[in-house]
Amino acid sequence: MEYRIGCGQLYQQAELDKIKGIVATPMPSRWYNMRACADNRYLQSICAYRKPYFMIYVYEETKSNYKRYIKESNDKCHALYNCSIPDLCSDIDNLSDEQKEFLFWYEFKMPVGTGNCSMNKICRYIENQLDGYKSHLHRKSSFDYNILKTKRRCTEEHRQALKELEQYYCECVREYKKQKHHDKGDSNRNRYFLYTKFNQDAKEICPNDEERLNIILDISYGYKGNKQFCWDCIGQDIIKRLEELNTVYT
Repeated sequence: MEYRIGCGQLYQQAELDKIKGIVATPMPSRWYNMRACADNRYLQSICAYRKPYFMIYVYEETKSNYKRYIKESNDKCHALYNCSIPDLCSDIDNLSDEQKEFLFWYEFKMPVGTGNCSMNKICRYIENQLDGYKSHLHRKSSFDYNILKTKRRCTEEHRQALKELEQYYCECVREYKKQKHHDKGDSNRNRYFLYTKFNQDAKEICPNDEERLNIILDISYGYKGNKQFCWDCIGQDIIKRLEELNTVYT
């Protein structure tokens, strides 16, 4: 495993160099393809044939596949044994051979690796810390977005132009959601394109950071516009503003 980890970056760099026309040695398929391992149990046990669990927060398609697999597996478990998979796992000592085999294939076919690697541990810790926080925030929140605004005058021309940009953003998002179901391979690239395009467009419409911050906060939070538009266009400005406010209050 140490040898494979050491070689991993070399193979990755070689793949990038192929673009330049350099002939690169491919990574041995048995390192990442279970079929290439044949019946060799040792090779199967160290085969990196799936992404680790924390990658569901990096790749939208990976998260979608994982959630679908969990739902379908739980539905099957309920149909067969009238309980969920966590309930089945909690009584591991009293399971029949059939139930043990069901859990074996459930783990084997899992689309992501759920082992206790360092990044998975960090990911689960963060998940536990944030568990239920979002729904609680929606129920109890009394957040006033106006505290983030600055004392900067905003022109009606910029306000109207940014409002039109937000409407166009919503149209593009709807098209993006339709497209990603048909062209999953490009979904992450298209999402990045949305972010960079509208972030730049907003800056061109309203070059002043403080004025742009005030207007987009009003559009997204004051008039209940698209909040993702807000974070795509002024996410960094909001973070900067929070840092400024933290300095003032401390």
